[in-house]
Parts: sequence; C-alpha cells; structure tokens
Amino acid sequence: DLDEVKIDKSFVRNMMNDDADRKMVSMIAGLSRAFGLKIVAEGVESDATLQALQSLGVHRAQGFYIAKPMPVDEFLTWADFYLTNLELENPV
Repeated sequence: DLDEVKIDKSFVRNMMNDDADRKMVSMIAGLSRAFGLKIVAEGVESDATLQALQSLGVHRAQGFYIAKPMPVDEFLTWADFYLTNLELENPV
C-alpha cells in the first residue's frame, strides 16, 4: 500500500525562486493530502524553504538545512539530541 509521497529535491531546491517548481511542489502536496498520504520533501537547504513546505502541509523534510551527511557516531549523537528536543507540534 502507498502511504507516503516523497517530493524530489529537483523541485524543492529551487521552489523559492522558481514559480514552476513552487507550483509543482504545491500540487504534489495538495494531491497527497487529498489522498491522506504523508509527505516528505527532500533537498531542503534553507529555513525559508522549510517554512514554505510546512505551510503546504509537508510532514517530513530532508536536506542540508536539517543535517549534513555525517559518520554514524555523529549521527547517533545528533539523533539523540534531535529526538529529545523535537517539538511535537512541528512534525517536520
């Protein structure tokens, strides 16, 4: 069963500067919400992009703004901190 849609970074990365990309992300998010699907956006590189995605109802975000690639030991420390400090009303 399909329960999640991932919006490709090629649309997300430029959505703040490209009207076509912004419309595509909005359309994908709207269609996904209409079908009750969770939405993940990849390629988030700024707070402005994250805020725009949140306003569209995106549930999760991936990208350099959230965290850069890191070795496993650093990831475990980061994940522990992130999960400990996660705001429940902010599902991204």
